Amino acid sequence: MSLLSLPVELRCNIYDAFLAIHTHVWYREQPSNTHLRLLLVSKQIHAEATHILSRYISLLHERQIVAFVKSSADFTRVTHADVANDGRLVQLHTCASQEGELHPLSQLHVALSLLSSLQHLRVFECRQGVPFHGSTASRLTLQSELAMFPAQSCPTLLTYELMLFPGTRARPFSILPSTSLRTLRLSGDCLLPASTPLPHLTHLSLHGVDGNFFDRHAFTECFPAMSRLETFSYALLTKTGFELRNVHLESLVQASGSSLRKLVLIDCNRLTSTTIAHCLASMPNLEYFALSLITVEELHTNFLTSLPSPIRVLKLKVVNAWYAVALQREEKMLCDTIEVLLRTTPFSYVALNLRASVIEGQRADTLKQIAQTQGISLSIGPWETDEHI
Repeated sequence: MSLLSLPVELRCNIYDAFLAIHTHVWYREQPSNTHLRLLLVSKQIHAEATHILSRYISLLHERQIVAFVKSSADFTRVTHADVANDGRLVQLHTCASQEGELHPLSQLHVALSLLSSLQHLRVFECRQGVPFHGSTASRLTLQSELAMFPAQSCPTLLTYELMLFPGTRARPFSILPSTSLRTLRLSGDCLLPASTPLPHLTHLSLHGVDGNFFDRHAFTECFPAMSRLETFSYALLTKTGFELRNVHLESLVQASGSSLRKLVLIDCNRLTSTTIAHCLASMPNLEYFALSLITVEELHTNFLTSLPSPIRVLKLKVVNAWYAVALQREEKMLCDTIEVLLRTTPFSYVALNLRASVIEGQRADTLKQIAQTQGISLSIGPWETDEHI
């Protein structure tokens, strides 16, 4: 059966799924515009898929940005944009005592000003910056958001995601407003304004955040309106990054425990098992829980017994720090609990990444047999990369 033999409604669903897969981010690599090649297959596909595929544009480098600005594309169709932001501005010294205005080196701000319907913006590292041939009377400065919106005329965004590498300086909301955001992803060396109103925020991710900003400010202080939060995702990514501690998780649950449905915690080595158990017991609507835990001194509390009843997806990794003693007895206790939960909890998916001495051999076969009997999809092995974006 060919694509064009399917009903048009189903074909449109396929185009939507194709675009979603294409725009998925792997390891902070910016997607390309190769999705538009599908429009060249036939006139019929072009007519049907144009309004779907043209919602998204990816601007990877300056040549592409300039070509996009000069093109005859319908800019009003674009609602989702991925951009490689150069971030540099040049400042001319007009006289000894005065400094001139700041002008972005890149034409990215021109491209963004054309996207009148833009609602979802993801910002990536710029790997092909514009060459600077300035005079001695000029200097460069780095201001990420001002380089994108120098006129300070900003779109009303629903999604704002920083896909930056650790160490890259980021000052979110220095220009962009935050009041309309529903999805926010922070990365790099972040420093938020003193008050960041986010009344509609429902999805928050901290992936590869550097600096000590969140060590000096509680989550409830950084995000004063978190009662609507449905998903929270954290990943350390680098050894020098911001480490999630008990106080952070407790403040998150205090503000959003009743609304959280998805919680992802990757490479946590500062959380205690007692705090994890207490927080899980305070999230009555949690459906998705992924935890990659690095033990250092303790694993006293069996936090799996505190999983709320709506839980449907469980992902677990437990490993000890390289300088710490492996807590194999406690890890086996967790594995015993998982075996019981597989028999009694209506999971849809369970992923386990435990040490070989705990789960391999007969134990793994037993878990697989139980999962098959209960209709649960079970994966044994590494799963963390599925949560890294």
